[in-house]
Amino acid sequence: MLSEKDFRSACKSKIDVILFLAGSREIWIYGAGKGGLILLDELGHRNISVQGFIDKNAENLKEIQNLPVKKLENIDLKNSYIVISLRGWDTGVVEEFDSQKISICNYYYIAAGTDFNTEDVVYRGCRVGRYTYGYKELLEDYPMAETIGRYCSINGTARIYNNHPLECVTTHPFLDYAYFSSWESYIQKRELVNKFGTHWDNAGYEESPIRDNRSVIIGNDVWIGANVVILPGVSIGNGAIIAAGAVVNRDVEDYAIVGGVPAKLIRYRFSEEQIHKLQQIKWWNWAHKEIEEHIDEFYQPIVFIDKNGYK
Repeated sequence: MLSEKDFRSACKSKIDVILFLAGSREIWIYGAGKGGLILLDELGHRNISVQGFIDKNAENLKEIQNLPVKKLENIDLKNSYIVISLRGWDTGVVEEFDSQKISICNYYYIAAGTDFNTEDVVYRGCRVGRYTYGYKELLEDYPMAETIGRYCSINGTARIYNNHPLECVTTHPFLDYAYFSSWESYIQKRELVNKFGTHWDNAGYEESPIRDNRSVIIGNDVWIGANVVILPGVSIGNGAIIAAGAVVNRDVEDYAIVGGVPAKLIRYRFSEEQIHKLQQIKWWNWAHKEIEEHIDEFYQPIVFIDKNGYK
């Protein structure tokens, strides 16, 4: 889900597109929550009138800011253009529109395409590949990943967590974290940490050598499920899948499916030969136009590999 700040920015950047697509039709805002109010505010700044809100809870809401609230089935679609103001992607909403045979020409989803980048970026010190989404949440607590590849699908509940010191009397962070000490005491502790520390330097947290906090590396086309925990120093290969709830404490091979606590191999997605060819093809490095030209093959792995794999 987009933050209020990011959603407001998305609204601002897409108003001209909305106006072009809506034409002379009346604009209705789908969703009477915070996102809807932000969109209404941004449209108001441009002196763009809104006919009202659409919400499943219309019977109870009835009216917001002097605008009517109606259910979707009560909207005159011939003369209306609907802007979906939900701050995250909700497949159920799209299915609802499809079930009522509402064409894509009749609505616009503000949040669609806003949770990924079309080009590689650097976020909190991590190199993130294009079209990867969910990386902001993954790095929210501890930005310890060095690289995250392209076309990765990361559930918003997945996290990377740091290690605590293991070879001292206590694992508590008062040994190397300034929050628990006066500044003078912290300086003294840093000297002790440097003297007795035996581990790798931290990739993104307290920079403490008494914690084994090596960088995390995530390949391309990786799917990381809900509530996954990734521990420091792990490398996840291209095309891998991490099942929901897994705790990943060791490297994951290319195109492996792993799950459990700790995560163990369930199976590989393809044969060894097919994996080898996919690694040679490296489709994630293709230009977007090239991917579109081969898009039908992406639905047919064997055809894709046979046509594009090196002999």
